Amino acid sequence: MKKLALPLFLLGLFVAPLAIRAFAKDKPATPEAAVGMKSVAVLSIASYDELMKDLAFLGEISGTPGLDQQLDAGLKMFTQGQGLKGLDTTRPWGVTVQTDDVQFQPLVFLPVKSLKELLGSLGQLVGEPEDQGKGIMAIQAGPQKVFAKEQTGWAFIGQTPESLATLPKDPAKILASLSANYDIALRLNVQNVPEMYRSMAIDQVRAGVEQGMAQQPDEDDETYSARKKVMEVQVDQMVTSINETKEVTLGWKIDREQKMTFVDLRLTAVPGGKLATQIANLQDMPSDFSGFIDSDAAASFNFVSKVPSQDVEQALSQFESVKMTVLKQVDNDEKIDDDETKKALKSIITDLFDSLITTMKAGKMDGGMSAMLGEKEMSLVAGVFVADPKKVEGSVKKLLEIAKKDPSFPDVKLDAVKHKGIRFHTMTVPIPPNEDVAKVLGEKLDVAIGFGAKHVYLAMGTDNIEKVKAGIDKSVSGLGKKYPPARLTLSMAQIMKFAASVSPSPMAGLLADELSESEGKDHIIIAVRPPTSTDSAVSYRLTAEEGVLKLIGRASQLTGAKGDGNIEPPQKIEN
Repeated sequence: MKKLALPLFLLGLFVAPLAIRAFAKDKPATPEAAVGMKSVAVLSIASYDELMKDLAFLGEISGTPGLDQQLDAGLKMFTQGQGLKGLDTTRPWGVTVQTDDVQFQPLVFLPVKSLKELLGSLGQLVGEPEDQGKGIMAIQAGPQKVFAKEQTGWAFIGQTPESLATLPKDPAKILASLSANYDIALRLNVQNVPEMYRSMAIDQVRAGVEQGMAQQPDEDDETYSARKKVMEVQVDQMVTSINETKEVTLGWKIDREQKMTFVDLRLTAVPGGKLATQIANLQDMPSDFSGFIDSDAAASFNFVSKVPSQDVEQALSQFESVKMTVLKQVDNDEKIDDDETKKALKSIITDLFDSLITTMKAGKMDGGMSAMLGEKEMSLVAGVFVADPKKVEGSVKKLLEIAKKDPSFPDVKLDAVKHKGIRFHTMTVPIPPNEDVAKVLGEKLDVAIGFGAKHVYLAMGTDNIEKVKAGIDKSVSGLGKKYPPARLTLSMAQIMKFAASVSPSPMAGLLADELSESEGKDHIIIAVRPPTSTDSAVSYRLTAEEGVLKLIGRASQLTGAKGDGNIEPPQKIEN
């Protein structure tokens, strides 16, 4: 039974080399590396002491204190009270993978004070090491035999004795940039992955797309040709990404001081290619919609970036193909039996696509949105850059003419409100009292859509006009302030409070109460971080603040605490 319950530490120690054969790292081979081998991947893991501190922090913040002590007790049980004797618990450890363009060679390295003592403490789990000579020991790690050697304060573990013939003098240098920024991180160099494996990946992408590219029985040649063209462009984009990606890094960090955690996905490109140009165009930029980026909202989203000319040309062909497909679907829709209506719908679709194409040609994307949630109330305001708002407005009016054929459709007030040169058309949509949405919005939903010289606005819900006006005013006063290419912020306290107000579930109320004490540190944030003058990578970061970590712990406790379906109130966590 003991060998069936190996701790995670041992799993990483002996199984990681087998699990990462397909990954790569971008640093070229050094004189310390095996002759003819290229470095493909590096996995970095924080020191044992750091991991134990992280575990203690997660236990305290989630309401299950002592997780580190539980792991320590478990290790001592499996090692007959010795713990990880011989391990240097203050330094990080890791794994590298190298290749000779045919095979992959993983190498694990652990900081040790004494490899002999470490293996002795793990004797009940791995058995007695076999001396292979030249300082190499054979270890039976489950069904896999691995080989270990101690050198300059490190224990190196490989799949064969030959893999230990040439070893790095200081593995800490290999881990430096990763261990300094993350608790666990994997860096992959796509360009050092052997060509035949990259070609296999591309072939798999093409094969998968081709399976879904077959002409459907009810699909005419024109529609099929348009759809096929779009899919071919998407395949070309994926192939470009594979061929032009230089390095990918995935890293996870627990920031105990800030009481949050984050995951980064970082990407660098081969210089001079399309991907490199796309990344270089991702910069912090001023937005015309800064007033719609509200940190106090339940949800807030913004995007702003340049659109390179090469991306415009690529997008135009896709838009044309999609437009043809949509127009054909309108023609073939038997539910629309009125030729006049079909003609109007096709005109609307054409105008909207033309407006989108014109906006793309302007070389800019810019927009902002915020959603507010309260006690059984909801509102949303948004603004977006549009190169030709008149065409969009014309499409809206055509759509309204079609909708008026339904006698129950609400009246629309054209140019009902004007604010700083922006004209708003408004309507009030009645909500049947038996609908679930009525629990949130009441008897009606107020809607407004506004058009400016280069902007289109949407406002829905409670006090929608006043809120969109406030957003416009703040945007004017905030002109010039720069924002990241894209950022989404979610306030889990507001979301859970709103859910509790419309849901009969007692769990929603308990979680909402827990989050209400997080003092504003209740956000999930997803942000694009552009390249800098010293770092050419684009990063995508997911951050979870203190309140979210507590929420996860509480939800886990509440869903698994009792088997009879009842919920006991959780104990209060003291900060």
